[in-house]
Amino acid sequence: MKISVIFTTYNSPKWLEKVLWGFANQMDADFEVIVADDGSGPETRAVIDAARARGQENVRHVWHEDHGFQKCQILNRAILAATGDYLILTDGDCVPRKDFVSQHRAAARPGFFLSGGYFKLTLPVSQAITLEDVIAQRCFDPAWLKAQGMPMSLKSLKLTASGFRSQILNRVTPTKATWMAITPPVGRPMLCWSMALMSACSMAA
Repeated sequence: MKISVIFTTYNSPKWLEKVLWGFANQMDADFEVIVADDGSGPETRAVIDAARARGQENVRHVWHEDHGFQKCQILNRAILAATGDYLILTDGDCVPRKDFVSQHRAAARPGFFLSGGYFKLTLPVSQAITLEDVIAQRCFDPAWLKAQGMPMSLKSLKLTASGFRSQILNRVTPTKATWMAITPPVGRPMLCWSMALMSACSMAA
């Protein structure tokens, strides 16, 4: 099953770069990334070109001119451009854990919509994340985050949880079920639509 990961961006090249680092570090490589660009300037194109030059050939750029906030329109264009059988819609400021795509693949079921959560970081902690932190997965380590000044909570335990422990924590702290009222564009049926799983690390704007 081919997976398409889609997220929007708008003139946020620093956050985009960190998110693309996360998708370059996935355990599951059978997916494409579509950056749905709501009219950003050349700095965003430069970040995407640099990612491709580093070997992220699965990154695609869907762009339209800046005519104000048109996030839904560019998302529809990105969905139409997707080649995957399964679509993951995440956010342009969420760095995915290395098992983000593989966890989605394992949870995928025809006819189901999957909704997940995120772990929101403070702005200073977000700015401190480097490429090496993403590769080593330090930015998902509660001890590392605490050392950077990040307040901890029960939700922090889910950052590094896997297997049975992850299942238990998901039951104890479930993501609220939500319906986003999304209709697929004409000619583009969707097997599944989802928000980011808990394996994503979100940066404050």
